[in-house]
Amino acid sequence: MRKPMNFKIELNETIKLRDSLELKSFAGNTKKFVAHIISGWFTSKRSDLSPEGVFKERVIDRRNNVYREKVTDAKSGRIIRDIEEDLTSHR
Repeated sequence: MRKPMNFKIELNETIKLRDSLELKSFAGNTKKFVAHIISGWFTSKRSDLSPEGVFKERVIDRRNNVYREKVTDAKSGRIIRDIEEDLTSHR
C-alpha cells in the first residue's frame, strides 16, 4: 500500500498600487480653466533616470498668477524639479 504524499505550495505576489489626481476649475462659460491641479504618481519622461516613475505635484492658478511644480523620484526620493514662479513668467 502506498503512503500518501504531502506537498506544501506557497505563492507570494506583490502588487504596487499607484494613483494620481487631476482637477480643473472653470469660471462661467469660458473654455479656459482658471485652475489646474495634478498630484500623484506618473511615468517618468526620463525613464533612464527615474525608471520607477515620479511623484508630481503641479498647480496652475490663473486667478492668482501662480505656477508651482515639484517632481520627486519615486524610488530614491530625490527632488528632480522644485519651482514656484509667476505664471506669466513661466515657460
